[in-house]
Formats: sequence, structure tokens, C-alpha cells
Amino acid sequence: MELIKASTVYLVLLMLLGCGNQASDQHNLDQQQSDQQHEVQFPYDYTINEDKDVIDLHGRVSNYMKLDDFIEGRTNTQRVVRYTIEGDPIYYQVTQRNDRIELRYDTTKDKFGSPNVTVYTCDTLQKDETDTALTYTLTGCDGEPMEINILTISRKL
Repeated sequence: MELIKASTVYLVLLMLLGCGNQASDQHNLDQQQSDQQHEVQFPYDYTINEDKDVIDLHGRVSNYMKLDDFIEGRTNTQRVVRYTIEGDPIYYQVTQRNDRIELRYDTTKDKFGSPNVTVYTCDTLQKDETDTALTYTLTGCDGEPMEINILTISRKL
């Protein structure tokens, strides 16, 4: 009789665990479908435009003045493409949203890093000029980090 009770309890526990996994699997499937729908509805263009994008290729920077246009309000969005040592692009897209700046930080094309898209909301994009560098930094960002370096151009003395 004890064996029958133990077997019944074991069978009930097994069934409950299976149901829990099914619910979790269904949630994961729903989330994947939602993510895929989001990508289809809002595709991101990874084509690099050498005329419009700010490009940092291992310290050789082109179009950095476009960040000045963004700071001055002449444009409401600007993308910076910075290349890794291995030659993979990392995308920083800043967009003016009401009185704040949204940063879309995208590492999905970095073959040697973690493929993530992170969105930050910040107060301002600041330009800091010294004798040795020109730096563009987002400040007052929600969460961590509070400041995000978008671009640094070293100046040789």
C-alpha cells in the first residue's frame, strides 16, 4: 500500500512539473513571436551610410560635425558607427524624444561580443573640447551608467 501511495505522489508531482514547464515554454514561445513581430514591424537598417553616419574606424573619424548638428537641433537623429578591433560595427543611434535623448546601443553585429540592443534615455549630449581630445558624452542617463561616451577623437600634440 505504501508503494502505491508513493507512486501516486510521484506521478502527481511529475504531472505538475510538466504543466509548469508547458506554461513556461508557452511564455517563451509567445515572447519569441512578439520579438519577431517587433523586428518585422520595425526593421533596423544596418547599412552604413558614409555620407550620413559618423564613422570611427580605429581613430580615423569622419562626419563628426554631424553630432554638432544634433546638439544644435538641426537634426533630430544621428547615428555613430564605431568599429571594434576585429572590424565589427557597434551602432550608437541618438534620437531627440521630447526634452530627452534616446540612445539605441546595438552590438548585434559584433561577432566577438554579446549581441544586444540596449536603449538608454539621457538628458543631454555634451561636447567637451580640450587640447588632447574632442569628446561627445551623453549625461543624465537613467540607470547605469549615468554618462555614456559616444565618441572620442584624440588630438595629437
